[in-house]
Amino acid sequence: MSKTSTTTTTTTTTTTYDLVIIGGGIVGLSTLRAATLQGWKCALIESESHLLSHASGSNSGIACTGVDATPGTLERALIRDSISQIRGYCREMHIPMRPCGSLVCSSTWDDDDDDDDNDNDCNHT
Repeated sequence: MSKTSTTTTTTTTTTTYDLVIIGGGIVGLSTLRAATLQGWKCALIESESHLLSHASGSNSGIACTGVDATPGTLERALIRDSISQIRGYCREMHIPMRPCGSLVCSSTWDDDDDDDDNDNDCNHT
């Protein structure tokens, strides 16, 4: 039995990207999609063997309504904007979606039943 020797020659190439995204979760993939649709040359780096391996791949499928984001903040504006974008994306990709909204009311457990004042903070989204 003879020993075979293989020589591999590699050429180093440099690739320039407009954006390098770290993480293949929903935020990373959404950023990748938005940037490539704008014509940016992008690279995605993910440590796992599959995309959406962690929280993004096992969530409940509910789009965040932003009810806990402070009104007037960038967070609130971005969440509200993303809701309108996801509806169009789902239509375009024929993904079933049921925009049902939510009613969120916060109150304390020790509310007095005799209190006729409605001090609860309710927010319909």
